Amino acid sequence: MSRPELTIRSYAIDDVFGPPDAEGFRLFHPGGDGGHNKSYPPIRCRVEGDRSRARVETGPDNANLQGALHGGFLLSLVDQLLFLGPALAGQLPLGAVVTIDAGVKFIGGGKVGEPIDAVVERIAETGRMIFLRGTMTQGERIVATFEGTMRKMTPNAA
Repeated sequence: MSRPELTIRSYAIDDVFGPPDAEGFRLFHPGGDGGHNKSYPPIRCRVEGDRSRARVETGPDNANLQGALHGGFLLSLVDQLLFLGPALAGQLPLGAVVTIDAGVKFIGGGKVGEPIDAVVERIAETGRMIFLRGTMTQGERIVATFEGTMRKMTPNAA
């Protein structure tokens, strides 16, 4: 069985994040057509010492049939959060990483219309792997905890 040919690109910070706002957050904006990234609401990130914080606005498009945040939305968001904050902090190459695994524990239901704050921290790093964990909150409520492993790729020659 053959593996698909991958084009691994690396991006500059300013190609992927807008300028800092008054709170120090930088808006994530995917390059090119954005692909699946276009399905997310705005994601703003900032570095806070040895960890990063992302703030995500939520709305009706992120709801499940009970009117709470959809678990699938939160699961997909975890994949982005494992990448975005550490990339902004210079811990991961922009665009040149893949998710090896991710785990999520749902603690409490998320409320539609309230922003999610997610704090992501690096647990350990090897030559090619980085191990991360994080917490999603809305106000003082924990919505979910998560962990994951990212593999750093070597960008293709231009």
